[in-house]
Amino acid sequence: MTKFRQNPITKEWTIISPGRKKRPVAVGPKSALSGAERCPFCVGNEDLAPVEVYRLPAGTKGNTEWRTRVIPNKYPITDFHEVIIHSPDHEKDLDELPLEQVELVLRTYKDRYNFYKNKRSDFYVHIYNNAGKEAGASIRHPHSQLVVFNHIPEEVAEEIEGAKDYFERKGVCPYCDLVKKEISSKERVVLEGEFFVVLTPFQSEWPYEITIFPKKHQADFGQISDEELVDLASVLQQTLKAYNKVLSNPDRNFWIHSLPIRGEDPRAQYYHWHLDLIPRIKTLGGLELGAGIMVDDRVGPETAAKQLREVL
Repeated sequence: MTKFRQNPITKEWTIISPGRKKRPVAVGPKSALSGAERCPFCVGNEDLAPVEVYRLPAGTKGNTEWRTRVIPNKYPITDFHEVIIHSPDHEKDLDELPLEQVELVLRTYKDRYNFYKNKRSDFYVHIYNNAGKEAGASIRHPHSQLVVFNHIPEEVAEEIEGAKDYFERKGVCPYCDLVKKEISSKERVVLEGEFFVVLTPFQSEWPYEITIFPKKHQADFGQISDEELVDLASVLQQTLKAYNKVLSNPDRNFWIHSLPIRGEDPRAQYYHWHLDLIPRIKTLGGLELGAGIMVDDRVGPETAAKQLREVL
């Protein structure tokens, strides 16, 4: 049984979920191919997985064809924990799939995000992707996950509070201010699309860390338009391909931080959703683990941006 436990001093939350240890492990480095038999995420093996809750295209009842598919996680962390299967292809991930398929994956993210956001007023929806063993993936077949909490996670809550303080002092969304300044300087810009900009953060905690921001003010990922979604798919795929060239197909994680907007919400003035992406090329040491101080010990954000730009 999953339990949430809070440190009485720091107020930070921990999830205790011993049932997760029962998960099968059938994955190696992202660059390795898997020979696992009867993958539960492959076409024809649907009997090995829980009953699906969503698919694209929706099709007709009994139709076995699908482009993306969503099933409940067999080993859930919370009451609502889903697996988003990127495509029927067992090997190709977001960096290799046709761009149209990446768009369908992001559309699935949006649809499932809004489904749970609208289900209950206190729900927070966290979408994340683990690719490769070092990133925490337990099945090779490319997939993402969605977990629903009944409170805003501490890291996002801290971002919201910091954004509020900045807004009250300067009268502008801090993220909009950041995006404007970074596009102007170009020093840490990896890629600029029509609606999104890809940056290496000034205060990067991980080597080659990336953040993708909407260029216009938008607090809630669930409000992304179809046109914006197409551009996000393009810049995300290009960023992943740049990672592969510079870092030789690294295992990696990304996640979306978003503020679920329901009706009038004053926080929508100063929060700005974003996608964070890190390659798993660093092992945390005693300073990071014990003092909570992250160290970007490779090339720094400016050089990282330059290297990634050069291969695009």
